[in-house]
Amino acid sequence: MFNLDQYINLYKKINSQANAIWNKVNFITIAEVINSEVDLDQIDKHIWALKDSLTKLGREIRKQFDQMEEDDYYENWEDADTTLSDLDNAVDNKLSAVDDIVSKLKDISYKSEEDEYLNMFKDIDQINITESLDYTKLKRFHK
Repeated sequence: MFNLDQYINLYKKINSQANAIWNKVNFITIAEVINSEVDLDQIDKHIWALKDSLTKLGREIRKQFDQMEEDDYYENWEDADTTLSDLDNAVDNKLSAVDDIVSKLKDISYKSEEDEYLNMFKDIDQINITESLDYTKLKRFHK
């Protein structure tokens, strides 16, 4: 028997993991990417594992619907199919968006590994922004 709630919950789990990846990527700084302080390959692998899970889930659901009698499908399950397809598309779009961002960050990282960016700015002394800012001096700008 087709269990709609079970499939909705599986989509919700994948969606939750996609949101967690999004949150992680949102807090990555360019400095972390340039200095290879974040493992973008690991994030990429997680995204692709979720995409694979999403594909398998979609195939499993499609197989269930394809085995139904046509009348039963149209009378009882067509709306459920639409709901699940909408969930699948929404999660797939999220994963594609975050994958696109990670891909662009990886491009920056690769150029950084080749010292392409760092060589361009080698005449600048590196600073630690959190240590170098004296917030007491900023008060004069906030009168």
